Amino acid sequence: MKKRNNYLLFLSIIISIIVVSRLLYLRRLRRENFTNPETYDIIILGGQSNSLGRGSRNHDPSLSGNTISKGKISPDDDANINIKQLQNDGNTIGPGVEPMISGTDRGKRNEVSIGHSLSFAKEYLSNNPGKKILILACGYSNRGSAVLFATASNNKRWFWLNNSDDSLFFYIYKILQRAKQKNLISSNSSVKVLLWDQGESDTGRVNNNQNADGERYKNTLKDAFINLRSNIKTLLPITDANFPILVAGICVGQNYFNNNRITGSHNGREKEGAYTFKINMNSYLSTMVTSLNREIKNVRFVPTINIPGTPFGNVLQCDSTINYNGRIINENNEENHFSATSQRELGKRFYYYFTR
Repeated sequence: MKKRNNYLLFLSIIISIIVVSRLLYLRRLRRENFTNPETYDIIILGGQSNSLGRGSRNHDPSLSGNTISKGKISPDDDANINIKQLQNDGNTIGPGVEPMISGTDRGKRNEVSIGHSLSFAKEYLSNNPGKKILILACGYSNRGSAVLFATASNNKRWFWLNNSDDSLFFYIYKILQRAKQKNLISSNSSVKVLLWDQGESDTGRVNNNQNADGERYKNTLKDAFINLRSNIKTLLPITDANFPILVAGICVGQNYFNNNRITGSHNGREKEGAYTFKINMNSYLSTMVTSLNREIKNVRFVPTINIPGTPFGNVLQCDSTINYNGRIINENNEENHFSATSQRELGKRFYYYFTR
């Protein structure tokens, strides 16, 4: 009996040691996770639906005109252990995989969307080995994200509005602030670039009145960019006060095939004339960004047409493209959104200009 009691005592001591050790380990692990958050190089996506790859969700005409069926994911879209995405409005960090879902756009989670951020991140990682990358998707897939609209759908506006929830620029700052408060990112993290992809909803007003609306568009973006940079610099002091802002052109690829402009009509529809305004908007954006760069520094325009003297010889295609013979090779009828193939190349174009 005495031996049995000794055995039980010994067993209880061993179990107690194991339990206490386990609790101490878990406590230490939680403390380490709390006190040692990851340091990231942060890539911010901003703008309208193209920033999230919305147009690529149904069809994927390649730059050579082939059609790939719905849901096609290429090896270029594979996850990388060093690329993460800040999810759930700043509450969770998950794998950096397509689709990149914005907190303002959660209802579209089930769509097959290929954007440009992952190809940009992989180019960045290949030239900065060992870095941890965090993608923050803050695009807004709605016409209400126009810069010049006095009122916007869902009361969201793409400018800095008195530190208000109405402002999608302030939304960017709030997500980073929340992630820092929750110790998801360390204070040594830094924003490396804002990839800005917007302009479709402002095209009509800018083209019709560049002196007034065009100037207001530029000044509104300038104020938003300045405020965003300043607030992020305060939040994440390691960040360059003039971190790069890259402004992409809008999609003009519907009236191109293999880099040639298409004229005439198809089924009563103009192949080119109706989309000349997009070409005019890109000319404005290029000039506007050049002017903006003189005022706030480190702002560059990223063309979406073929760029002589660079590795990018293609006009980036929309998700709806017509070939020379009038045959529609993509009946998705997307006139504003890039195809998945074009989105992947756009990410590489962003990186090309980022390095310059």
